[in-house]
Amino acid sequence: MARIEGELIRQACVIPFRIHQGTLKFCLITSLKKKKWIFPKGVVEPGETPTETGLKEAWEEAGLRGQIVGEPVGSYTDRKWQAQLDVCVLLMSVTQCEDDWPEMRKRQRAWMSPAMTLENLPPGPLKMLFEQVLRTPLATADPVRN
Repeated sequence: MARIEGELIRQACVIPFRIHQGTLKFCLITSLKKKKWIFPKGVVEPGETPTETGLKEAWEEAGLRGQIVGEPVGSYTDRKWQAQLDVCVLLMSVTQCEDDWPEMRKRQRAWMSPAMTLENLPPGPLKMLFEQVLRTPLATADPVRN
């Protein structure tokens, strides 16, 4: 992916969750290079919305299907590829978790409690946004209709 130095790149990140047997769980995946626990994230391509990108990345990177709920949790900036990233963070209610998905041989996937998710996320703005999510009533969030 050729990038122009200083370019602003829009990304979408989803925080996948589900209520399983009455317990709230979040899905984390490992990053490709450093194998850190992260949420699915990717570049918002021309013609795509952050919602479309988030759902696509959740499928490709984690084998998850579902819907975006509520408004974006927030956003943060990061640097990568000699560019500034503007990352929109969305909540995703998971309705399907497939055993076979495009990046299954490249990444690990794990469902974790809120406390374990918080413990495993690397320090930074995404972790701070996740802490805000933990103060919201996820189970009653309304789906975004696109």
